[in-house]
Amino acid sequence: MCYTQALDGQICIASEAKAIFAAGVARPTWDQQALYGAFSMQYTPIDRTVFEGIAQLPPCHMLVWQDGVVHLQKYWDTGLSPEKDETTSEAEWQERFFATLKQAVHLRLDADVPVCAHLSGGIDSASIAAIATQHTQTPVDCFTVRFGGLDGYDEYIIAKEMATHIGARLHTVEVTGDSVADHLSDAVYFSEGLSINSHLVGKYQLNRAIAKAGFKVALSGEGADELLAGYPHLREDMLDAQENGSAAARQALYAGNAKLAGVFLAEGAMLDTGGMTRCLGFTPSFLRAKASLGLRLHALMEDDYLQAMQGRDPYADMAAHYAPDVAGLSRVDAASHLWIKSALANYILRTLGDGCEMSHAVEGRVPFLDHHLFELCRRMPLHLKIRDMREKHILREAMRPYLTNTLYNRQKHPFIAPPAARMMTPRLRDYIADTLASYAFAKLPFFNRRKVAAWHQSYDTASDAAAVTQEPVLMTLLTATALQDRYGMAA
Repeated sequence: MCYTQALDGQICIASEAKAIFAAGVARPTWDQQALYGAFSMQYTPIDRTVFEGIAQLPPCHMLVWQDGVVHLQKYWDTGLSPEKDETTSEAEWQERFFATLKQAVHLRLDADVPVCAHLSGGIDSASIAAIATQHTQTPVDCFTVRFGGLDGYDEYIIAKEMATHIGARLHTVEVTGDSVADHLSDAVYFSEGLSINSHLVGKYQLNRAIAKAGFKVALSGEGADELLAGYPHLREDMLDAQENGSAAARQALYAGNAKLAGVFLAEGAMLDTGGMTRCLGFTPSFLRAKASLGLRLHALMEDDYLQAMQGRDPYADMAAHYAPDVAGLSRVDAASHLWIKSALANYILRTLGDGCEMSHAVEGRVPFLDHHLFELCRRMPLHLKIRDMREKHILREAMRPYLTNTLYNRQKHPFIAPPAARMMTPRLRDYIADTLASYAFAKLPFFNRRKVAAWHQSYDTASDAAAVTQEPVLMTLLTATALQDRYGMAA
């Protein structure tokens, strides 16, 4: 939810910033300080948007407007506890977990409109689809995104096997280089935010296909990784917390997640995160990755913009804000809390989720974010989440009777599209070149055209590994330009 206070003392509240602009209460203007956070760590501060004067309501808060003053009140939180329940047996944990997850899915199947489900190549969406199938009398319609069969990204074969296994009807959505060129601008307009990968177009096309097929509600698997420490960067945090963390395990973690370099796992030099380390005692692995992305973006910035932002430290600011929440938590739980408050709230649910869903009038429902499920798992021991460096142990075991062997044995692969370099078509190549040479790009007050032109020339000849780490830079440039163009942003 967005809101702004007008000059006459009134407050304007809307689900999206574009509604506030349409009401004439404010005009689209870059919030350059919030953007500095995004250009340093991918995410704007939790209570701000990319638009100057347009605030957003933080997760788990209510807004009270009284006598012309805004008051924000927290009504719930994830409540991760430093005290873990080591007395309850694994079998009992598993039974309670499955029962609560099943209830969460059944509750979200209740609708007076057609309901479908996402289905990728991971156990999260597969678990939701499998439980939904047990509850319904007819086959569940599932939708999956394809990336042209590209190895390591296209999960169609795995999703198809799972759909056959549970008797679901599988609908496929093809995302190509041409469709990125065709739909990125619209996806950015509706999502109102920056993106670091063309998975934004994947989500946009997915929801367009869902709407065209006549469905109004879609169940998805988001939230499982936050609930059960599913991300690779949380496994690195676990290794960091161990006195004798295995170098071989760390090497295997990076080798098995090469396509996530510079996005989920750090790659190369990075911005200084010392302010966060001094405050929290460490910097989470995912934020080290964002700091490596931030350094690449800062290299393309106008010197005047960086000079104006000198002295600002988004990492220290985030640490200071959340230090009371994570006091006493383990490194993995603390890192998970920071991820939930930044990546999940500001990007996964807002930009990739609600923004793309509502662009096609689709309601997204997320059973794994059921608050009863979070409250159950708040004292769950880490070894039930990560076992022998394999993530989401309890979910795998609880769902084993319903999953294919392929899915049961497969490690986490976040929903991420191939780099543009691997999907390149003449239309996409022209779109990238035209965008970076456009009047809209020239009006951006923070990127230096000469630096970007030199970077673009090197990107065109980059190796596959370099394309992975440069993809977030390219997509940030393209999506910032799309915002500038579609909203007519003022500096």
